[in-house]
Amino acid sequence: MVKHTVIARISDGLPLAASVDDDQNGEAELADYKNKAKLLFKKMNENSEERCSIESGSYYFHYLIQNGVCYMTICDRSYPRQFAFSYLEELAKEFSMSYGNEVEKKNLRPYAFVKFGTYYLSEPFEELRIYVIYVFGLEILTMLTTNAYAV
Repeated sequence: MVKHTVIARISDGLPLAASVDDDQNGEAELADYKNKAKLLFKKMNENSEERCSIESGSYYFHYLIQNGVCYMTICDRSYPRQFAFSYLEELAKEFSMSYGNEVEKKNLRPYAFVKFGTYYLSEPFEELRIYVIYVFGLEILTMLTTNAYAV
């Protein structure tokens, strides 16, 4: 299961958006992993691996770097790697379409794109999107969400 997702700028590690965690169980343990994620962002640069999984205790950090932005998710060890990267790839497309030309602005504040986080990174929606993308592909998800709003 996806526990937390963060989007950050590579050039300075600035967090741009993050998921809102409603799970109160294991909050202290997850807070430690969120801090580890921040440290990872600070160490990344333009020469970092574009796609990577890092094992840490009972979780994995999976990340994808595209166009100077890192998309990272913290998942249970049992969560399939393919699901995590399908989710990150789709997330990168959505974020890039919405905010791609604003990412490198020097005056951005932390979590400047919080609206993106509250919609695209909410846990129930996240899990459903990951499953649909992995099983059926991005095209079917787009069709389903477009038609859902048309009804």
